[in-house]
Amino acid sequence: MRSRVDRFEEGSCEDLTIRKKLVEASRWPFSCGIGHISTNFANGTSLTNGSANTPYELTFEATSDWETQFDFETDADGNQVMWYDQLKRIPSGSTLFTIKALTAPPGHEDSRTVTIGTIQTATDLFTSVAGDERLFFGHNDVRNDRDLWPDSWNRLDRQNDPRFD
Repeated sequence: MRSRVDRFEEGSCEDLTIRKKLVEASRWPFSCGIGHISTNFANGTSLTNGSANTPYELTFEATSDWETQFDFETDADGNQVMWYDQLKRIPSGSTLFTIKALTAPPGHEDSRTVTIGTIQTATDLFTSVAGDERLFFGHNDVRNDRDLWPDSWNRLDRQNDPRFD
């Protein structure tokens, strides 16, 4: 999973349909804002203006134990085992993802990929009404990130992630 995805081939079916729909929500349909995670300390207090250090892109790579865990599976009676039932087998303390950050836009002299953390389970996994029916992940617009970036990133970003009107 990445906070930025590759653009569709220009003029392709995906470009003319999916991108057209995505642009209704954001002029930058191939990126998701992540800068908001760098504007507060761990205790919740805000950083002073201009002191946030945000990556250009985040990547969540599944660890080898889990990257192919959820294939099509059947039980002894031939019934499909649902993916959420497969998730329940992951034990507490499992490392699911390695988090990597791209430090600047591709083409920038400071652009490199660094590992910044992992995501681990703190408990066994379970289903719930709140998680199944009410959990929502909001997507932040990448234009908010631009206020946090050094000026040298903006030109390169326009090449990597064009704006659609």
